[in-house]
Amino acid sequence: MKSYIQLISTHLPETFPSLLLHFDKARYLINCPEGTQRLCSTQSIKLSKLNTLLFTHLTWRNFGGLPGMLLTLTDSGVTSVKLAGCGVEDALSNCQNFVYRENVDVAVVEFSESEESTSSSSENGSSLVLDGFKDENITVIPIIVPHGEHTTSKKRKFENSISNEQSILKKAILSRMFPNKPAKINAEKASHTEPTLDVPQTPNISNMYIAESSISNLVQIKKDVIQYSPSAAVSMAGTRVKSANPPPLLSYIIRGPTIPGKFKPEIAKSMGLKPGPHFKTLISGTPVLSPTGILVQPSDCVDPPREGFMILVVDIPSKDYIRGLKERVTKEWAKLQVFEKCLVVFWNLRVDEEEIKSVCDMFQIAKHVINVPSKSAPPIFHSYTDFKHELNSINSSIFPIPYYNSLSPPSSTIKNGIVGASLLTVDLEPKFDVKLETSIPQYKPPTSNVSVAAVQADTKQKLWDRDDISLITLGTGSAIPSTYRNVSSTMVLFPSVPSTEDSTSRKAPGMSMLFDSGESTLGQIKRHFGDQYQSVLKNLKLLFISHLHADHHLGCISVIREWNELNRVNIGNGSEMGNEDKLVIICPSNFYSFLLDYQSQVEKFGLENCDVRVSKHEECFDVNSSEWMVQLRSVAVDHCFDSYGAVVVARAKALGIDNGDLKSDFEIDHTRTFKIVYSGDCRPTPALISHGRNATILIHEATLSDLKKAEAKMKKHTTMTECVQVGEEMLAKNLVMTHFSQRYSKFPDLDSYGLLDLIEERNNQAGDEKMKIAVAFDMMQIGIKDFKSFGKIARKLSDLYSEPEFD
Repeated sequence: MKSYIQLISTHLPETFPSLLLHFDKARYLINCPEGTQRLCSTQSIKLSKLNTLLFTHLTWRNFGGLPGMLLTLTDSGVTSVKLAGCGVEDALSNCQNFVYRENVDVAVVEFSESEESTSSSSENGSSLVLDGFKDENITVIPIIVPHGEHTTSKKRKFENSISNEQSILKKAILSRMFPNKPAKINAEKASHTEPTLDVPQTPNISNMYIAESSISNLVQIKKDVIQYSPSAAVSMAGTRVKSANPPPLLSYIIRGPTIPGKFKPEIAKSMGLKPGPHFKTLISGTPVLSPTGILVQPSDCVDPPREGFMILVVDIPSKDYIRGLKERVTKEWAKLQVFEKCLVVFWNLRVDEEEIKSVCDMFQIAKHVINVPSKSAPPIFHSYTDFKHELNSINSSIFPIPYYNSLSPPSSTIKNGIVGASLLTVDLEPKFDVKLETSIPQYKPPTSNVSVAAVQADTKQKLWDRDDISLITLGTGSAIPSTYRNVSSTMVLFPSVPSTEDSTSRKAPGMSMLFDSGESTLGQIKRHFGDQYQSVLKNLKLLFISHLHADHHLGCISVIREWNELNRVNIGNGSEMGNEDKLVIICPSNFYSFLLDYQSQVEKFGLENCDVRVSKHEECFDVNSSEWMVQLRSVAVDHCFDSYGAVVVARAKALGIDNGDLKSDFEIDHTRTFKIVYSGDCRPTPALISHGRNATILIHEATLSDLKKAEAKMKKHTTMTECVQVGEEMLAKNLVMTHFSQRYSKFPDLDSYGLLDLIEERNNQAGDEKMKIAVAFDMMQIGIKDFKSFGKIARKLSDLYSEPEFD
C-alpha cells in the first residue's frame, strides 16, 4: 500500500501551512487555511477522497478555509467528512448562518483527556496526551503544546466551560447544518433532548439558497449562543469577551498501519505446500497441515510484521510555546519513542528556527521540514502570474504584475533540516523518501528588457499619484476560487487630497474601501500591493459585506485582524480605539452575529476596534475619514435573504460640505465628488437603480451570459446584457462587470451578444455622455481615465482569451 504526505502550502501571505496525507482510498488534510482550495485546484490536486481534516489550533489562520472547503466537498459528492481537534464544534457551529448542505454526514471528534492520562497524572504530574482516534489507515495521538503561562501549573482542564445544555445545542446546530437527509424543521417541535431556549427567531439557513424563499417561510434554527439585539450588539463590540479555557494548541503523532510480513513462497513450496488456498491461509495467520503431515506455521513462511511509519506535526505560533515544548512536550515524546522512530517532523513556525534547534537535535533519524515565514517562499500561482504578464504586455497600467519572490529561500540551519516548499512530497510507504523535485519550482518570469521590480514599483507610484478614484478588482469569480478568478472582493482607493491647491505630489494612498471580502482577500491585497500593502490597508475605512453567501465574506476575519495589527492595536491587552479611528463594517445582522460569536467563543481578532452597523433597506451610514465626507446607503436587492447593495457618496472635505448635506441630491462632478454603486449579488433591482442614479462607477455582477438567462433568474443573478442595461438605466458614467461564473475562466464571450462592439463604441467616444464599460480581471486596477484605454484593448482580450459557450 502506497502512502505519502504533501506540503500543500508554506506560509501564504494570508495563512499557515497545510499538509495532505495520501492513501489509496482516503486523504487526510492537516489544517485548512484560506487559499487551500485554490492551491489544490491550481495544482490539480484531487480532493474527492478527502474524508478527514485535523486541526492543530482553532484559529482562523488554520481554520479559515474549512467552511468553503466543506461546501465544495459536499457539492462534489463527498457524503462523509470527519473533523478532529479541540474546539471544532465551537468554531464550526458559529458558521451556522451561512453553511448548510444536505445528504452529508459531518462527524466532529473533540479530543479529550484519556482515562489513562487522567489516572496517571495524579501520580506523575499532568499528562499532555489526549485520546485520539484510529481508523484503517492511521492512528492519531494528539499532544497539547502548553502556553508559557501554563507550563508549570497543575493539570489544566482545557475543555470549554459549557453546560450540558449548551453542548447538546451545539451538536443540534451541526446536525441541522449538515442533515443526513433533507428534512423540514418544525420550530415548534424540538427533540426531547434539546432544551427550550427563549431566543428570537432566526432565518433557516437551508432556505437562504432557494430563489423562491421569502421571509415568511423561514423557520427557526435554535442557537446556543446569545442573541444580540442591535443595542446589545453595539455594547458587545467594545467588550472583551473570551471563553474561560480557549482550545489548546496541539501537536500530532501520526502512525501508519502495521505492515504485514513478506510471504516467502519458496519456503512454503519446500515444505510441501502448493499455491492457492494453502498460501492464502498461511498469509492470514493460520497454520496449514501439509500433504506430508507437517504442520506449517505462518512464522515459517512469513516475515514478522513491522510497525508502520511515524510522523510528527508541530505548530509553534509564538515564543510563548517554546518553554512548554522543551520542558514538557519532549518528555511525552520520549515516552512514546518519538525520537527513535519518527521519520519526518513538519514544523510550522512563527518563531526563528534557532528556537527549536535543541529539540531537533534530540531526534535520531528524522528529517525536519521547516516552514518559517523568513525562509519558506510563499507559493506562486504560476499559471495566473504568467497570465498577468501577458495582460501587462497589453496594458501595464490596468494590469500591473503581482508581487512575488522568485528567489530561492536560504537553507535551514537545523541538522537534517529542509526548508518547506509547496508540494514537497515525502513518500512513507513502501519506502521512505523525501522528494524535493516534486516541489513547485521557483517562478521564472517571461524575459523582458525591464525588471519586474521596476515595473511593479512604477505602477504603484502611479497609483498613489492619481487624482481620481481607482478600483482594484481583487476577486472577480463566483462560488469557488479558481486558477484565474478568486472569489468576490473589490477595493476602491481614493486619492490623497493635496493640502494646498498647487500641491500635486502624493506620496501615499488615500482612503480605501473594501466591498465584500471573499476567501484569501488579504492574500490578494498583499500580492497586488507588495510591501506597500500596509499603507493601503492601514487606511481602510469601510468594509461592506453584501450578504451571507460564503464566497463574499470568508476573508473578512483575516482582513480585520491585519487592519488591527497595522493600526498598532494590541489585541491582547484590551486597549481600544476612539470611535473616529475605528474600521466601519456594514453588514447583514446575521453576519454581525457570526463575528460576535466567533470573537467571544473562539478567538479574539479585533472586533472591539470596529464600528459595526447592521444593513437595513435605504439606511444611511456616515464613514470617518480625515479628507473625505463619506456616506453609504444600503439598499435591499433581489437575491437571497438579507442581501444588500451599496451606494456610496464621497466628497472632499476641502469643498466644505457637511455629511448631512450628502443625504440630499446634488451635482456629482466625478472629480472631487464621487458616487460609487456596488450591487453585490442580485437580479436587476429598481431601488438600487434609483438610488444609484448618476453613479461615477457602477460595480455590478454579471454572473452569466444571456444563454443562461433562465439559470440567472432561478439563482437570482444578472446576465451580462442585463448588467449593461442596469448601468444604462442608472445613467452611470462607468460600469465594471464582475462576479463571473467560473465557466468563464479568463474572458466571457461578449461578442456573441453584441457587447464587445458596444464597449469599443462607447469607450472610444469623446466625452462622457455615454457609459464606459470594463470587464474585470483579478487584481486589475482601473481609474476613471482608464476606461477609454480598456475600449482599445477589449477586442484583443476577447480574441486571446474568450471561448465559445454552448448550452
